[in-house]
Amino acid sequence: MNTRISRSNLTDQVAAELAESIRSRKFKVGDQLPSVERLAQDMGVGRSSIREGLRLLQARGLVEIVHGLGTFVAPERITRTSGIVFSFTETILERGMQPRSEILQQEVMVADAEIAGKLHIETGARVNVLKRLRFADDIPMALETTMSAYDRFPALLEQDWNGTASLYAFLQERYQVRPTSVTHIVQAVTATSQQSKQLLIPAKNPLLLVETTAYDQSGVPIEYGRSYYRADRYAYRVQLN
Repeated sequence: MNTRISRSNLTDQVAAELAESIRSRKFKVGDQLPSVERLAQDMGVGRSSIREGLRLLQARGLVEIVHGLGTFVAPERITRTSGIVFSFTETILERGMQPRSEILQQEVMVADAEIAGKLHIETGARVNVLKRLRFADDIPMALETTMSAYDRFPALLEQDWNGTASLYAFLQERYQVRPTSVTHIVQAVTATSQQSKQLLIPAKNPLLLVETTAYDQSGVPIEYGRSYYRADRYAYRVQLN
């Protein structure tokens, strides 16, 4: 790199220099960064400053440190914005990636008190339950479960939900219903053993649990869902108006 930096705030400066090299595409997604020893020589700082700088970049999601192999530029995170109505399919297509789904559960169930309250229906009413493993460019990204009132959308589970089918597009086309507002509740959780296997991540890796309720223009819930997103591939942006 041949970029020597001053002696103050070494760790922050190392992180800033390397982050700029990534943003300017000097290092591209998947590229391996030079060794700690080479970076220390090129930047004129100690190896401990380089290691701390790399850990900062790892925390920001810019690099992945693979023990025994080195440091690699991480894939860009997909950002979801609170309050904005976008389906998973639309979000992935917008980034030039190919969405795909694999059905894990597809059945009509009876609503308990909690789900009935979320959907504004009677306890014991029938509910469409659709659980899918969602992919972007064949990379597993999320585990998504969505629930909706069967009496309102009785044909929902007749749709082939494998492949690239979009729930919101289906509701618009089949029922002329579209979400006009959405609420999100976001929590940080750790992956269970089963979730780790499905998402191809290490056990107990962090996940973003996003509870979503989408409403039509009359304020009636269309769907309630729980989605587990890989925290290494997703970021969540809060937008206030």
